[in-house]
Amino acid sequence: MFAEVTLNSGGSSVSPSSLFQTIFPISLLGGSDNATVGAQAVAGFTTTICNVTPMFICNPWGDINSLADVLSAGTKKPMVWLKEQGGNNAQYGPGNYGFLSSPDGNLSAAELEKNLAELHPPTCFTQTSVTTRPGNVASATDGINVRFDMYPNGNSYNGNKLNPTDDPPAPNVRKGMQVTGVNGNNCRYSAPNNGQTSQYMALPRDTCFGTSTCDHAGTAGDGTWDLAGYWKVNHPDKSGNADATSLASVQSSCGASPSRYCVANQEILNSTWPSGAEATAPQCNSTTQTINRRLIYVALVNCSTNTITGGSQTVVPEGYASIFLTEAAGSPPNTDIYGEVEDVSTQIGQGTLQKFQRNEAQLYR
Repeated sequence: MFAEVTLNSGGSSVSPSSLFQTIFPISLLGGSDNATVGAQAVAGFTTTICNVTPMFICNPWGDINSLADVLSAGTKKPMVWLKEQGGNNAQYGPGNYGFLSSPDGNLSAAELEKNLAELHPPTCFTQTSVTTRPGNVASATDGINVRFDMYPNGNSYNGNKLNPTDDPPAPNVRKGMQVTGVNGNNCRYSAPNNGQTSQYMALPRDTCFGTSTCDHAGTAGDGTWDLAGYWKVNHPDKSGNADATSLASVQSSCGASPSRYCVANQEILNSTWPSGAEATAPQCNSTTQTINRRLIYVALVNCSTNTITGGSQTVVPEGYASIFLTEAAGSPPNTDIYGEVEDVSTQIGQGTLQKFQRNEAQLYR
């Protein structure tokens, strides 16, 4: 949207706003104390989205309208399997993710890692263009995993730029991992050993990932996942079965086919539910953050119409999406991310990203 303002000059058509009193009394020299000027200005506004994660993904659904249709179809929320591409000349395809250069052009790995970890990254991106950042960043998953109470070097921060005071975990960090060294400087999480695997389970992936039947090159699910199996492991009754009372409660609150985001939030709100081997809350650090700490906000790019083969490319995002992280991100070389898509930023979304959007006035001429 643009606005044009014109000030006419000369003659009786001059508006009061274009008549100016001169500073020096020119009438002493035979001139007039008033002067008329003519001017024209064009202003408009640009829409930016702020405090979002400096990431982009190649929208597996192609265009944002198709994704919005999937999100509005019911309580089910589809999962995406995000895979880092990052090669200097590699072409990005559906489900690939990459990073964005900060608006000030900073490309450092340290700033990117910090922005991925922060509660409110000091970054704003426009709805009309973003610039990709070249290359893989080995420490990027460290910035994401602090949300799961996982910090580099355990809790031995030693001045590390990522720490729970500045970059706190979520109140629900269940991720299918066991904790060791609780309350010590070496508090950390690791995969359960062979004898314990049946006692730990992260929020499950969509069933189609296990059967290799997911759509869009295998990167997009349909929102169907094993709630009963998750409940049996993490909320068992005394007989080792899924606790019927708490399961009925979560389905009453979230629906028969609930989103994982809703389930994780209900686990926070109902701390008296029976719990399995893995606790809901962080065990290495305390926190007062909400479940939204496990949301990341990413630019959606149609990589079918935009050929992306590396970094430092300017592309037009279709919009932005919020993604709920369902498990900790993998460590290099496997830096895959699994998450549940919650909403998109356009008018056909559900409006949950509006608080990040700003309309900023801009003078063009």
